[in-house]
Amino acid sequence: MKLYVIRHGETDWNCRRKLQGESDILLNENGRRLAEITRENMGTIPFDLVITSPYQRARETAQIITGNADIPCIQDARIREITWGDWDGLTPEEIAEDAYKCWKAGAAIVHLHMRNDEGIGCMDEKKFEETIKLIRAKKDCDVIINCTSSGDNTGTATYEDRMRHHKELDGIEMGSYDAGTFNWMPGGVFMNPPQFLEELGDVYMQRDIKPEVEIFDAGMLGIANYFAGKGHLSTPIHYQFCLGVLGGMPATVENLVYLVNHIPEGSTWSAFGVGKQHLPIMYAALALGGNIRVGLEDNVYFSKGVPATNVGLVERAVKAVETFGKQVATPAEAREILGIPPLAR
Repeated sequence: MKLYVIRHGETDWNCRRKLQGESDILLNENGRRLAEITRENMGTIPFDLVITSPYQRARETAQIITGNADIPCIQDARIREITWGDWDGLTPEEIAEDAYKCWKAGAAIVHLHMRNDEGIGCMDEKKFEETIKLIRAKKDCDVIINCTSSGDNTGTATYEDRMRHHKELDGIEMGSYDAGTFNWMPGGVFMNPPQFLEELGDVYMQRDIKPEVEIFDAGMLGIANYFAGKGHLSTPIHYQFCLGVLGGMPATVENLVYLVNHIPEGSTWSAFGVGKQHLPIMYAALALGGNIRVGLEDNVYFSKGVPATNVGLVERAVKAVETFGKQVATPAEAREILGIPPLAR
């Protein structure tokens, strides 16, 4: 059996560099032309079955390529685009504006992932560079910029691609450091082998980038401590407890307490829960004296059936902090807490 994987044709949103996500955007004329070219190049391949996402752009591409032949076509919702919530349809400029609004609402750090023109996670150095420049163009904005070292959903990024922007770009103050490999269900294996982690930690130390050491399972504490002991990870470590991912530790208060009780003295930590466990873990983290992370990467719903926005999640987090009788740290205060040098303009 041969399986042919074909991308849908161009849309107007592709041309405008908007994230499409679940927005059902139609093919434009060039998209139809590209589909015709694909049909011509594929010649007389005898297709037995076509499977598409539910989106019209995918279905029309399939119809053009098959020449509307009498071939069974199944629409499978399992291969639909991921939703980007409030980010669907946004350009890089609008995303930078959203980051700015989050800072105005009280966020001390913005954690950046890049998307290609299809809205798929990628490790495009130029997009990182453009986004950083757009945020720093806001002269009153001193938010801490944290760039991911993962987030590729194209399946093409090498380990070098995952850290090239950290090696070459200025303006990155923090970087994610996923402390181990595990089965991220149901998608596949989230690869972070020892050789990659050793080099990534060295890059962060050379570039004076503060690692956000992401812990998905208790065993990753040992991995982080190993590399710190070998001089490949700066200390004190800032741990980010990522709870609720299928394949990692469940998002329970019991698990959060265990992790907090097993990090070295003098460390800082933050936590979040995925999906419906977002609020319980946020409140538990505040009660335990930790820091919190919120955003569409971890939770696309504000409440049941209500789509979230980054700004709305930040505003709710600020209110929660104040309810606990605490104060939200400014970016300058967060830099001091985390041991990050003051922002140089």
